[in-house]
Amino acid sequence: MVGLTRCSNFNFNITSKINWQKHNTSITTFIAYKTSTMKKIITLLAFLTLFSCSNDDDSGNDNSGSKTKKYVDRISLVSQNGSFDISLTYNADKQIASYTRGTTTRLSYEYQGGRLVRVNDLDFPDSPYQFTYNDGILFSLKHYNETYAVTYNKADKSYFFDGISTLKFGFSGKNITYVEEGNSGRQTFSYNNSKKGPLYNVDMDDLYFIPLLSDYSYSFLSASPLSEIKIASENTTTYKAENTYDDKGYLTSTVMRSGNDQLYSATYHYINL
Repeated sequence: MVGLTRCSNFNFNITSKINWQKHNTSITTFIAYKTSTMKKIITLLAFLTLFSCSNDDDSGNDNSGSKTKKYVDRISLVSQNGSFDISLTYNADKQIASYTRGTTTRLSYEYQGGRLVRVNDLDFPDSPYQFTYNDGILFSLKHYNETYAVTYNKADKSYFFDGISTLKFGFSGKNITYVEEGNSGRQTFSYNNSKKGPLYNVDMDDLYFIPLLSDYSYSFLSASPLSEIKIASENTTTYKAENTYDDKGYLTSTVMRSGNDQLYSATYHYINL
């Protein structure tokens, strides 16, 4: 699986990090006008400006007057293994159409009924990953003409992949809450749900599959901003996020660190769609 086989060699990988540890205003400033006429004009202008801002929400307006929203299109990442950019594009339905990391990973996505049904690795076009659902629940994955079972646990909202890679992950809403793969330990993720992450406006079912299947990017690509990552292996390491936001509450940068040990830093760039 993308992210489970070829992408497990991704240099920026939390599991690899375990091995590293083993080895080492106001709208208008009023002027005191003397005439009551000027006061009325200024009061009216202030009211109109306030009304406009209160209805703007987190959207912008294009030239046609239609509402637009912010979507991340580039992430600049720096880790101990180097720096690189990740680029995302979107289709007409504002679903993620492609994911590119430097020159090493080029993925495209296909959807049906709002759900991800196919992941294409553009460097290996003859081996796509195809997903089949039953009543909205993923239950199989096909790759290289082999079909692998996927088990969904409704009680704890988790999926278990067996065959290509033994992987289990849990989710809440659009976000991944934990990941377990083989004997690498559990990675647990906490979020600041009062703010907006890079995928906040992506409206699709099972959004968590995108970062899961794209170079394990769930550690920096999510609907809500990450606030903490815990890695449980021989010992438990906790990384805290130092996040900054714009005036609309969108995540603009993150530094994920544990004391003086920095896992990564990320800067998020957005477009309006």
